[in-house]
Amino acid sequence: MRLSANSRRAYAQAQRDFETSLKMPVENATAADLERYRELLAGKGLAASTIKLRVGVIANMSGTPFGFAAFPQNPKSGDFRGRSLTVEQVRRLLKAIPQEKMVDFAIIVTILLSGLRFADFREWAWTDFVLFGVTYVPVRGKNLVLNPSLVETLEMLRENDPRWVFAQRGKLPSLSAVKRHLQKYARLAGMEGKDVTLETLRRTSKQLSKKLTDLVSEALAERAAPVVRWKAKKDVRLHGIGRRGK
Repeated sequence: MRLSANSRRAYAQAQRDFETSLKMPVENATAADLERYRELLAGKGLAASTIKLRVGVIANMSGTPFGFAAFPQNPKSGDFRGRSLTVEQVRRLLKAIPQEKMVDFAIIVTILLSGLRFADFREWAWTDFVLFGVTYVPVRGKNLVLNPSLVETLEMLRENDPRWVFAQRGKLPSLSAVKRHLQKYARLAGMEGKDVTLETLRRTSKQLSKKLTDLVSEALAERAAPVVRWKAKKDVRLHGIGRRGK
């Protein structure tokens, strides 16, 4: 099997870390050594997924079978990331997105109302949509019927780009940028940014499916409301007349 460049780097990093930590070559690792290495990584506070990756690499390189069923969750993040957002958290998250960040708002709403992965809709084009009583779009070989509130949200992007739904200035958003923006809005909404992920939104889509339409409709109504900007009255009287001593 040919490994990608990222996989080769991960293997090399895991090997260096193991041999530096346990002062022994990978080839001689036993199940007991792998368990010691796992405990050492857990003591450093690494995520469970990182621990599983590194120990799994050493297990493969040494040919030593090692089970992962008993791996503990990272106490810093495992508990929260398995949960979905509450109704109030979704409301605050949608409110935290600035008016001018409509593409970010639409991406988050799309995940909440469809449960899709970002990769499934990143390259949606306006020509993908079909109107036949309801609006639907092909996703992975199936026709996905879109929630009316989602259709209303996407229509607000119509002027951004003539071809791509989520493009701005001809450029499609990147996954890293979407993740970064989501964490920023989560912090503005009073949550721990790193704990609110795209997967959190997908879980929320399943848990709050019956309530999300109302939440999005509420957020859309607020975004459509005119923003009143009060300006100080300008003194237009002629210079020097009636202004002396002011």
